[in-house]
Amino acid sequence: MPELPLHSENPIEEPKEGVQAEVGREEAVGMPEDFTEPKDTKFEWSEIVENKELGVSYREKIIELPKHRQEETGIKIIRRRQLIQLPEGILRSQPKTGQRVVYLEGSDWKENLEGYDVQSEEFTPFWEYITDNRFPSESVWTHLFLGDWGNWDNHIKRFKQEGAYFQKVFPKKDGWPGCWFFGKDSSGNVQQESENHRIPEDEKELADTLALYDMSLNEKECFRPIIANPLFIFGNKNKAFVDYFDKISSNQEALRMIDLAEKGEDYNRLSSLISGKAISGEHHHPSIPVIRHPDIKPLRWCHSELAVMPTKKSLNVLFFDTEKKESKKDN
Repeated sequence: MPELPLHSENPIEEPKEGVQAEVGREEAVGMPEDFTEPKDTKFEWSEIVENKELGVSYREKIIELPKHRQEETGIKIIRRRQLIQLPEGILRSQPKTGQRVVYLEGSDWKENLEGYDVQSEEFTPFWEYITDNRFPSESVWTHLFLGDWGNWDNHIKRFKQEGAYFQKVFPKKDGWPGCWFFGKDSSGNVQQESENHRIPEDEKELADTLALYDMSLNEKECFRPIIANPLFIFGNKNKAFVDYFDKISSNQEALRMIDLAEKGEDYNRLSSLISGKAISGEHHHPSIPVIRHPDIKPLRWCHSELAVMPTKKSLNVLFFDTEKKESKKDN
């Protein structure tokens, strides 16, 4: 069994057979509790939930976000599910990837990448169980956070500094691929400017810039075979994400930008995802038009339905909710 940490609160007295629990060990940084105020706010763990048939156990805590986080994101709570017991064999290597691995407490370059198996059908019931039947599914799209465009260290540093889950999706880097910028002519009509030109570093200047970033995702047919980095899962169960789409759909300038960038097909596929009737595309790599417009609140990572967050010692599933809910305690 994978070696997983347990918090000093509510420890397991006797680890179950095959589990090597590291009692008292917790992730260094990066879980939702680290972004609350005051920092020492206590959020209690639930009792341990066990599924004997799957050989899985977990516990949860409900993290209520500070008022300013709720106002800027629309998210009120994050439900953190920490895995304690995992199925045998779910950790495996994917050789010769040459891929960066993003741990919230650090980052490493891996030639032989070790992660959690998503590809093998034997583990599908596990993933469905721990994600409340939202993954893997044809009704969600996924985005694996790699942070591998441009200056890696700056990108990861920003991801952490800006609160990880609360970070605005729109990139901050010169010449980032997949960006379109727009201005207005003398009549006030939106017109496209040069593609991939300078992205303003100043937050106010960026907020006032009309822009579109084409964020690539994966449909079920192209989900990554293993998960070693943060995986954000987008679908229509997060009201904040649905609200974001509705704002785009009702904003004529945003629709004009989508048209000028020739992203109408992607917009239609996104509309189908929001409606719960996802349209599969030829290449299985849909995209979300990430709009920067003064009248539209920015898209953030926490507008995904949930995130699978691997760390060096643990696996966590985070559910982003716009309403307060009780921790799940079914067996």
